[in-house]
Amino acid sequence: MKLPKSIFLILFIIISSCTTSDDAEVIVAPKAGILSGGSYEFMSDLLPDLVSELTLDSSGVTGDENDFLIVRKEDHMILKNIKSIEELKKENFDTYDDFEGDYEIYQIYHIAYKTDLKGLTVGKKITDLMGNYSLSNAIDVKLLRLKAAKFEHELGHGLIFNQDGIPDYITRANGLIFDNSLEVGLKSKIMLVGGIGGEYLIQETFDSIEEFETFDFDTTAEGSLFVVYALTYGEDEAVEIGRSTNTKEYQERYNSKNNKIGESPNEISIITHKR
Repeated sequence: MKLPKSIFLILFIIISSCTTSDDAEVIVAPKAGILSGGSYEFMSDLLPDLVSELTLDSSGVTGDENDFLIVRKEDHMILKNIKSIEELKKENFDTYDDFEGDYEIYQIYHIAYKTDLKGLTVGKKITDLMGNYSLSNAIDVKLLRLKAAKFEHELGHGLIFNQDGIPDYITRANGLIFDNSLEVGLKSKIMLVGGIGGEYLIQETFDSIEEFETFDFDTTAEGSLFVVYALTYGEDEAVEIGRSTNTKEYQERYNSKNNKIGESPNEISIITHKR
């Protein structure tokens, strides 16, 4: 039986439509990896804060390029673009302490993208990216501001003691206000600082409020003193007895915004004089 020419035409069209040229470009959409190993919570305490446990499952990653981004969660601002997970693990989040308030949250992303992506720039918002890209899940990094306890006296900043043989104490029973309920930090120390020859030296240290309340100021030398309450960084040589408060280490650690209640340092000034 002879088939009609129309049948051959239909078969030719079907076969032609199913044939793919070897030169045709297959477009693969970018796909980011999967991050794991977090989230993280660090303190802004001058000690390195690293995301050492972070891992990337890159088995399904596609795209022309892929990077890691550090983004501020509150406003989606891109703060850093890092090329490898090895570099990312070396990034010290303790240096990201330029923020107001008690804490800031940062987010880590893996991003895969085509080379025509626009907006991938530090200082731009990740929400404003334009082009073909894929973002991974976010890993949160929360950085806490060190916050010292409330330490002041109801009579104000300056107290005057007479050296008359009668014990002089500063206690919660006679006006000392102490509240550490909102304190954020690992360890605290109370320091008695006095001026000697134009230099201020740490004369006494106390590891607890109870120990401080037993100190008799009638035994101190005549002159001006400061009682300073500060959060410390472990066993810190900068706050040992005899050390100067003029050193770079002390100024950076204990005269900084990390050791203040709001904008006021935690200190009480005292003047002692012979009667």
